[in-house]
Amino acid sequence: MIFLGTGAAEMIPDPFCSCDVCSYARKHPEEQRVRSSFMIDNNTLIDIGPDVFASSMKFGVNLNSLKNILITHTHEDHFCIDNLNIISCNIPKPKDMFTVHLSPEGYEFVTSMTKVMKEINQNPMSCVDNGFYNYEVHKPFEEFRMDNKTVFPVVGFHTGRGKNEKSFNYRIKDEKGTLLYALDTGVYPEETIEALSGVPVDILIMDATFGSCRMDSGCTHLDAYTFVSQLERLVKVGTVTSKTRIFASHINHYNRWKHNEYEKFLKDSCPGLNIPVARDGMVI
Repeated sequence: MIFLGTGAAEMIPDPFCSCDVCSYARKHPEEQRVRSSFMIDNNTLIDIGPDVFASSMKFGVNLNSLKNILITHTHEDHFCIDNLNIISCNIPKPKDMFTVHLSPEGYEFVTSMTKVMKEINQNPMSCVDNGFYNYEVHKPFEEFRMDNKTVFPVVGFHTGRGKNEKSFNYRIKDEKGTLLYALDTGVYPEETIEALSGVPVDILIMDATFGSCRMDSGCTHLDAYTFVSQLERLVKVGTVTSKTRIFASHINHYNRWKHNEYEKFLKDSCPGLNIPVARDGMVI
């Protein structure tokens, strides 16, 4: 498993920004982050944002065996729809279709946008409907099978582009263990905590976007402090145990801590738990 990106929508450094964090990151590549994406194995990718292709090249990842893409939500940093068109450029052409998994509201938005693209441009190479992929729509809190994996989508306190769209976080189980991928969560609603309760996970990857920058209660991302409090809620219901490997990800430049400072805060705030802040290219 590899983090193809661990940043938020604006990346670090934000190309238009001259704040201290971005200025420092330009000179220190270890602090740089592109937009978030995570590859579970050769067949399964979570989110396909604008940076996935460059990251796969940088980290030596080949996507030609990809069968499934799980979409958390339709914000452009997580789902760059035009990327799906690039598969049609393969030599030779793919033999099998791959599947894009998403929520009903996300699917409604994507199909509406695709319809508009077709109406304004009749060149099929400029439209995102090339016959090499299909969509599979899933309701929240309803388990489904995906090859050798069992997937359970839950909702976060975060929206997408679709009308009434809420982000999906995914609990994914196979013969190797159970992963909860929880980016763009905000503070979980009680229904999500209840749905996750009683099922321990081996790996938790969770939104830690704003870091040192305390956000108000209505924020649809976590900061370092709400990260810790959400972790405590997950411990309380048995989702996170002493054996769970925990990673913080989806970091933006409002966080004023450097990488090692963020990790120190999490270590001091969560005694007994080792919580690395994920880096681009990190393999777990």
